[in-house]
Amino acid sequence: MMFCLKHSYAAPSIVKSICKEAGFVEPDDEEDDRKDFHLLTSAPKKIACLYLLSDLLSNSSCSKQGASMYRSSIEEVLLMIMLQLRLTHINIFGRITADAMKNRIYKILNVWDTWGVFTTRFVKELRQTFDVGKIIPSKTTSASAVSNDIEEDLDGEPIENAENSKNVVAVEENDDEEDDDDLDGEPL
Repeated sequence: MMFCLKHSYAAPSIVKSICKEAGFVEPDDEEDDRKDFHLLTSAPKKIACLYLLSDLLSNSSCSKQGASMYRSSIEEVLLMIMLQLRLTHINIFGRITADAMKNRIYKILNVWDTWGVFTTRFVKELRQTFDVGKIIPSKTTSASAVSNDIEEDLDGEPIENAENSKNVVAVEENDDEEDDDDLDGEPL
């Protein structure tokens, strides 16, 4: 840990090296150009590297200059790490071993949420990525689609033309005396 803190200026390179060692990212070697590179590393080694990254996150709040660079460097690769951990988890044959791995990952995510290292939303996204894989938001639920709908509603259309709009529902006026009565009910 002291090595990492002394060399915090190289945080992105150190995080990348840890991820390569764990098999979270594709190797740079041309001879190791395999699509199943994540299967080359055992699950215990991946969990150990995840613990190391968690330890770096824990110490990233120390007063050492540049130590906070670890947080941003780790955050950049965490979604990819969770995808790789999911692939490893799926390929474990024993149910007890798979559950033990899942419990360890959940404990780390809960600790990160408790520490407040990342936002609760990001931790939930990491948990969801591990559970179901990569989530691609649909067009109807994306934030940009919602903001576009809001902008379309606020276009400044005159009230006279609102009657012709398809979004406005016409309400018929009813002259019945019953409508004028108090709707709260009778007093006790």
